[in-house]
Amino acid sequence: MNIDLVTLLVDDIEACKAFYRDVVGLTIVKDRNGYVELEHAKVRLALYPRRGLAEVLKEPSLGEPRHGHVFVLSLPVDTPEEVDTTYEKIVASGARSFRLPENMPWGLRAAFFLDPDGNLLEVYSSQNSRNQELKKSGIQEVNFGEKRNFRKLTQRR
Repeated sequence: MNIDLVTLLVDDIEACKAFYRDVVGLTIVKDRNGYVELEHAKVRLALYPRRGLAEVLKEPSLGEPRHGHVFVLSLPVDTPEEVDTTYEKIVASGARSFRLPENMPWGLRAAFFLDPDGNLLEVYSSQNSRNQELKKSGIQEVNFGEKRNFRKLTQRR
């Protein structure tokens, strides 16, 4: 079983549609009856009004306001420097800043921002530019707890 579509329940469908299209750079592939589906590469994201799903499924709790964050949509970039520049572009394009770029304890450089509905997103990269150079040369670092191991990547033909 695979997950091939993630649906965000939103309150402001038009603002979120514009955000994911114009700021995040996803392509709209379906826009019908309040349902919007976007994609990029192999990732599909759907937007649907929270109240609309509550009505369709006859479950009023789905339409209730939510509290806190229950997920993070993660957008990878190639280098730690790109985290900073991408974050600046995204915030300049209208995203609300949540946390400035910083090195995280789990080994990534990340910055966090919010979509128009308050959903949390991050832009991230490995902190270690050495990892990026190794990856370009076909070697990947694999972490096993505190131990590090390197393996040669196989090329797909």
